Amino acid sequence: MKRSGFKKKQTKPMKRTTLRKVSKRGGKVALNKTLWKLFSKFIRERDKYVCFTCGKKVWPGQAGHYRTGATCKKYLFYDERNVHCQCYHCNINLSGHWHEYQIRMHKKYGTEIDHEFDVLNQKDGWDFPYQYWIEHYTNLLSN
Repeated sequence: MKRSGFKKKQTKPMKRTTLRKVSKRGGKVALNKTLWKLFSKFIRERDKYVCFTCGKKVWPGQAGHYRTGATCKKYLFYDERNVHCQCYHCNINLSGHWHEYQIRMHKKYGTEIDHEFDVLNQKDGWDFPYQYWIEHYTNLLSN
């Protein structure tokens, strides 16, 4: 009896594809990545690598948002009052440890900060000056 279904078929070798390159033209995606790296480093150094929500000393730490990046536009996403250093546990495992974050935000900036962020989030992000902020944070980090 012939068992052709169990025979291994010969396959052709896989074709290699070229790797995708990051745009050198300075598209918005590349500018956003560059700005986030600088901004995140600035925030962590500004807060001296201490978690805003639990107070632990963290290295390297993360830059955690009060108003999450998924729900805010660029002007609020890169607002220094909206972002603070957080440990991995608070930022990722506890989804920002939102309740404690809110308590500390209200102590630091007052309860009117929520209204200010609502107004700032109405501002359109299409004309966001990436290059200006990249230069600004590059200068701050170099000093």
